[in-house]
Amino acid sequence: MGNVLPCLGEKSGWYNVRYSDQSVWIAGWLVEYLPVSPPSKLEVSEPQSEQDAESRVDPEPMDNGSDTTSEPEEGTHPPVPVKEEEPSNSSSSEVKPEADSVSLRLVRDNQGIRLFMDTLGDPEVEIKKYNPPERQQVVYRFKERKLSGDPRFSVKLGGGRDKSLSVSALELGDDLQVLIEFPSGLLFETESGKENPGMEGQNKASKQQVFYLPNQITDITEIVNKNGMQTLLVRALSPVKYKYEELKEEVRLDLIGVQPGSELINANLQGKIVKNLKLKEATEPSRSMYLQLPTRGMKRASATELCDGTVISLVLMPAQESRAEAKVVIDAGHGGKDPGAIASRSGCQEKDHNLSIALGVKDQLEKAEIDVICTRITDKYLSLNERSDLANQAGADVFVSIHCNAYTNPETSGTMTFFYAPPDKMELQAQRGERQRLAEMVQRQLVQELGRIDKGVREENFAVLRNTTMPSILIEVAFLSNPEEDALLQQPEFRARAAQAIARGVIEYLGI
Repeated sequence: MGNVLPCLGEKSGWYNVRYSDQSVWIAGWLVEYLPVSPPSKLEVSEPQSEQDAESRVDPEPMDNGSDTTSEPEEGTHPPVPVKEEEPSNSSSSEVKPEADSVSLRLVRDNQGIRLFMDTLGDPEVEIKKYNPPERQQVVYRFKERKLSGDPRFSVKLGGGRDKSLSVSALELGDDLQVLIEFPSGLLFETESGKENPGMEGQNKASKQQVFYLPNQITDITEIVNKNGMQTLLVRALSPVKYKYEELKEEVRLDLIGVQPGSELINANLQGKIVKNLKLKEATEPSRSMYLQLPTRGMKRASATELCDGTVISLVLMPAQESRAEAKVVIDAGHGGKDPGAIASRSGCQEKDHNLSIALGVKDQLEKAEIDVICTRITDKYLSLNERSDLANQAGADVFVSIHCNAYTNPETSGTMTFFYAPPDKMELQAQRGERQRLAEMVQRQLVQELGRIDKGVREENFAVLRNTTMPSILIEVAFLSNPEEDALLQQPEFRARAAQAIARGVIEYLGI
């Protein structure tokens, strides 16, 4: 038995009780009503043994943020604080239940999220379902059972949203209550009396109660860039196995072991490449679906896993009828009052090399009949925001910022290229595949042309990459702090070759 509280009244299955000098409402399923005169103050029964002391769950005071406790809505339960845990991906039993006890474990895989409630024998179990605003609740009540293991835990649901499934268990007299809370609108299933194969050899058959959130698509979000790039973010509860293929005037995205959520509807899109999509159930395998996307004016598509595989980013690139329709912004780093790095050996300033290479890239791209915008063509100072704003307002397809590197160790040398697609900024994260692809193509061309050490493609939070809305990269051509590369950067022929390599990488990425 837990705390004994004075009861002040009852309504619709809720009890109004006195707790810590406050009047609060508690759901009837959480308490056992004792038909005796209520005590004048809070009484706590002493545990009969050390085992009872460890297994007892004391109720926590509820705080609704005011001195006056309002009457709860019918059919809802107050939220229970829980700790977040990452569930095991294995479906094998880890904790064997003892006699007259129930053990809880969460399993998350591509099929969804399951809560297994293992127990010996075949106890009487009552299951109730509630649907208050925003949070659904399912309550299991096991007759004459205790809890074995942790009473409270939760798991974040996928899809890049701040939502979770929480589980809390509470012993009420001889019974055990298990409360499961999760967002409204999700499909769920309850399975009773399944035998637990992990309990072979026991004298009594082990049974399972299973709560199941099948993997499901919760929503599809569209992002349309000014340059016509269209991105669809397909969000699911658990990691998704998928495949996509480009057909004639159509893209098909197969989602294996996933079903549409109950509130998912066919979306009318704003982009020009895909105007509408169709959700269809696949015949094989079971619990699978696919998206059928009729396309118009698409050059290519790419798909990338985000948020631990629970979000699929499908990027649709617009076709250009001619190279003149492509628009590239070339940014010569630093300038004016900002010299950038200064070579200790020669005194050369980075801003001058950056501008020379940038103008060379401009010439190469314009020879290929590509529209080019430069953030600066003279020794002019621009803020970082001015550079990214120019690219965004122009609706550029690509942004390339050109720099030269420096380091305290003069022996350090080589070429590197940066991109940025952080998980906490979905507009950029959705472009991860495209941004990385652009960086890899330009880096490969530079290393092949210049023959310097390949320091690779890296991800870094640079302002011009963070604030541009199109695929963007920042290039460090060579090290001014390295004597050999300082000398090379002073050679017009070396800078011209760097410009040619960058232009080839951009043209390869644009596919024109």
